[in-house]
Amino acid sequence: NGCMSRRNARTAGKNAPSANPGYVIREQRLALVQERKVLYMPQATLTGPEAAAACARKVLGSEPRENFLVFALSAAGAITGMFRAAIGSTSRLQIEKRIVIQYAMCANARAIVIAHNHPSGDPTPSEEDVVTTANIKAACEAVGICLLDHVIVTPFGGRLHSFANHGAL
Repeated sequence: NGCMSRRNARTAGKNAPSANPGYVIREQRLALVQERKVLYMPQATLTGPEAAAACARKVLGSEPRENFLVFALSAAGAITGMFRAAIGSTSRLQIEKRIVIQYAMCANARAIVIAHNHPSGDPTPSEEDVVTTANIKAACEAVGICLLDHVIVTPFGGRLHSFANHGAL
C-alpha cells in the first residue's frame, strides 16, 4: 500500500522483541528541571483562591495569551514547584490532563492547584474550562492526588473565578 518503503520492510523486524537475548530495552528516568525562579511569592503555602491567584498573577503578569499553570503542593500545603503546562491563544487554551498528572506525579505532589488566565479580563469559565476541570479532577482522583482548586485570573482588576468556591470541586 506504499506505507512502508522496501528498505524499511526489510529492516522492520530487526528492532522488534523476539527470542533473541540481544534485544535491548532502554531503562529511563524522569527528572524535573528548574526553568527559572519566581523571586517573590506572597506566601509559601496556598491557603485559598486569593493566594493561588496572587501566585498565578506573579508568574503570568499581563501575558497576552492564555497560560495553564500547575502548582505542586506538599502534604502540608507548601508550594514545592510550578509547571507551565500549556500556552494557548488570546481566547483559547488546550490542555491534556495527562501532562498535568505526569508533572504532579514527577513532582511527588500530594495535592495540586491549577490556574490559568483569561486575557480578556472576564474570569467567567467557558464550557471547555468546566469540562477540563472535571477531567483533571477525575484523573487526579485515579492516582491519589487531590485537586484543591482551579483558579481563573485576569490581568487587571484582581478578578478571579475559583471552582472550589463555586462548589465545582
